[in-house]
Amino acid sequence: MKCRRVYLGAVLALGYLASCTPKYVPRTKNDLKDNLSRSLVKFEYHKETYEGKSKPLTLFAYDDTTQTVTYAVTDELDKLIDFGPEQKYTFYRKKKFSGYRIQIYRGRNRSEAYRVRRRSYQLFPHLKPYMEYREPSYRIKVGDFVYP
Repeated sequence: MKCRRVYLGAVLALGYLASCTPKYVPRTKNDLKDNLSRSLVKFEYHKETYEGKSKPLTLFAYDDTTQTVTYAVTDELDKLIDFGPEQKYTFYRKKKFSGYRIQIYRGRNRSEAYRVRRRSYQLFPHLKPYMEYREPSYRIKVGDFVYP
């Protein structure tokens, strides 16, 4: 009798868990995709183009001022003058050098750190002092020295 109750309880628990499963299970990769094209914001971009005719460009020669030379500026050159070449975006990193600074003070007293920094300006005007605070202490370092 006890075994039947355990068996009946297990069957009821499995039946309860089976009823909680979703009714529709996606079967392929395409079933998982949603069509969000209706909710997307659309931006239109039209690149400006020059649709004019070539313009005569008159240049004066410096050697002989009586002579003038006339060139016909083409449409392509006019586009370059008006809009410039297309820029390709590149990222530049700051160059880093391996070097060191000399630490001249380390302590918890802020006023003492400022005093040491002022004194380093007086003693070494050509060396820039750097002050940093890393809890709980102040550090004063001077110079930007590079390894040879």
